[in-house]
Amino acid sequence: MLIRLPILAMLSWFALTVPVEARWLVAETDNFRVYSEGSEKGLRSVSEALEAYWDLLGDLTGTKVSADKVRLDIYMVSSVGTMRELRDFPSNAAGAYIVGSTRVLALTLQSSGHMRADSTQYLFHEVAHHFMYQNGMAAYPAWYVEGFAEYVATARLTDASIVIGDANPGRFYALSDDYWLSAADML
Repeated sequence: MLIRLPILAMLSWFALTVPVEARWLVAETDNFRVYSEGSEKGLRSVSEALEAYWDLLGDLTGTKVSADKVRLDIYMVSSVGTMRELRDFPSNAAGAYIVGSTRVLALTLQSSGHMRADSTQYLFHEVAHHFMYQNGMAAYPAWYVEGFAEYVATARLTDASIVIGDANPGRFYALSDDYWLSAADML
């Protein structure tokens, strides 16, 4: 189901400041409510991919997801600048999973209504966090929570195959561009 809503009314609970004239499309699925500034076709494609990804996570972990879980609200924004207008994020942030007292949401980047490969990974990363927290698989250390999300976020789903574990281009760039501590300094 697709609905057009003014962004201010939708996000007022989150105390976000955004232009009143911005318009969003909304798609509702069994597990997600996806808000997008992009096209209807792109939103439909992303919504279908999210449900397939959710099923994949259940299969990978052997988790049976009950119907009474909280639906994740996902806001797909067009730029890091827009994301920073919505919430005070670092300039290199491309996604966020936010748990509030009454709602749970994810913010992620999109490109002209159609997901780029890297923005799909950002979205899948945030959804993986929701999957872990929703299904209470265990209390894991932060390094495992992030590692799980990074690993499964690389999923590429097609009608013929599923590929998981490829390199994340964004992470590769960050690792190759940043300063590394020597092993001696780290130890």
